[in-house]
Amino acid sequence: MNRITFLFFATFLLSFNAIAQLNTPLGGRAAAMAKTAINQIDLWSVENNMGALAFYEESSIGAFYSNEYLSNDLANKAIIGTYSLKKSAFGLRLSQFGYSQYQENKVGLSYGMKLSENFGVGAQLNYFNLKIGEGYGSRYTFTAKIGLYALINDDLSIAATLSNPTRTELTDGGDRLPTEIQLGLNYQFSKKLNTSIQVNKDIEFDPSIHLGLEYQIIEILYLRAGIANKPSLSTFGFGLFLNDFQIDFASSFDSNLGFSPMISLAYSFY
Repeated sequence: MNRITFLFFATFLLSFNAIAQLNTPLGGRAAAMAKTAINQIDLWSVENNMGALAFYEESSIGAFYSNEYLSNDLANKAIIGTYSLKKSAFGLRLSQFGYSQYQENKVGLSYGMKLSENFGVGAQLNYFNLKIGEGYGSRYTFTAKIGLYALINDDLSIAATLSNPTRTELTDGGDRLPTEIQLGLNYQFSKKLNTSIQVNKDIEFDPSIHLGLEYQIIEILYLRAGIANKPSLSTFGFGLFLNDFQIDFASSFDSNLGFSPMISLAYSFY
C-alpha cells in the first residue's frame, strides 16, 4: 500500500471499530458457512466459542490463513492449540493481521468447562497489540470474551458469545474496541445435512444475519456454503478428513471487493 491508502485504511479501522481480528471467527469450516462459528464443536472453538470448547474431546493443533480480497497486506494468520481434559479444555491462540505498516497481534488464552452433560461455559483472556507505521507508534490492551453452549437434544444446539464486555479503550481519545454479541442456533436435519443460523450485533451497528449449510458427500468430504447481510456476503468451501488430519478450504465473495480465500489445517493427537 502507498502512504495515502494506508492512512485511509487505518483511519477507517479506528473510526468505525473495524478491528479485523477481535470478532472474526477462525477455521475454514466456519468461513465456508458464512462465519456461523459459535455452534461448532472443533479445534477452532478455542477462539469462536469457549463454551463449545468444553465439548471438544481431542487435543489438537492447527493453522489458519486468509487473504482478504486477494491482498497480501490484508492477510490474517493464526496458530491455535487445545488440550482436552475429561470435562474441560484449555486453548491458546496466536495470530497476526496486516503487514509492516499496519499490524494487529493477538494472544488469547481460553478455558471451557462443562457444567452438565448438555451445557458448557467458557472464557478467553486476550492480549491485543496494534502497530501503525509511519511514526504512529503502537498500542496494547487486554480484552475478554465469554461463551455459552447448550445441547437441546441430539439435533439442536444454541450458543451465545459476548466479546469485550468491558468496552476496553485502545487510545487515550476514547476509541473503543468493538463489543459484540453473537447468538446462534444449529440444527442437524440428518447425519449428512447440517444447518446454522447466527445473528451478530455490534452495540454500535445494526445486526447482521448469517446462514450456513454443510452436506457430507462421502465419508471424508464435506461441502459447505453460506450467505450473510451487512455486509452482503456469499461463501463456499469444502473439508477433507484424513484420519487425524483435517483440511478446510473456504472463500467469501463481496460484490464490491471480490474474493477472500482461506485455508485451515488441523491435526488431532487423540
